[in-house]
Amino acid sequence: ALRDVSFNVETGIKMLEPYLNDRNCLTSKRQEINRRLKGIESLVPGTTAPDIIMQDEENKPFGLFNFKTEKKFILLLFWSADCNHCAETVGKLCPLYQRAEVQQMLDIVAISLDETIPEIQAWQHKIKELRGWTHLRAAEGVRSKVAGDYYILSIPVMVLLNAKTKEIIALPDRIEQL
Repeated sequence: ALRDVSFNVETGIKMLEPYLNDRNCLTSKRQEINRRLKGIESLVPGTTAPDIIMQDEENKPFGLFNFKTEKKFILLLFWSADCNHCAETVGKLCPLYQRAEVQQMLDIVAISLDETIPEIQAWQHKIKELRGWTHLRAAEGVRSKVAGDYYILSIPVMVLLNAKTKEIIALPDRIEQL
């Protein structure tokens, strides 16, 4: 079943296997990893996405369920400005979003999991290039509520939503799947 779900699960599982197989690994850490692995199976097309309540980059309140748009889709992008795979994804998504027909149909909500001062500085620099996107940063990174609610194991992760209903439409692994 996990192979049918996106979220870069195989990469995440390989990265986490040492913790899952290590008897000395803290029980709470292993339990959280297992909770996220099981939870991934519940985030499937046709289900309502978990709400996201955070502050945007201008420190204004943001709520996914209260996010109003005339566009048809919302793309949630979990990423880090300090991640090579994320840079590749953003590098492909940015020119795609510049196309008028895409901008008319899609809003992008980019949720940064950057935590350290160098990561935050890289994020602050990068978002200046990503105009038109809604930028959020989870200060606790992968340990944040939003990362837990979306069962994030590795990044980047994309979740395509119906903008009106906030129903999950797809969990693309690559930009080409949008």
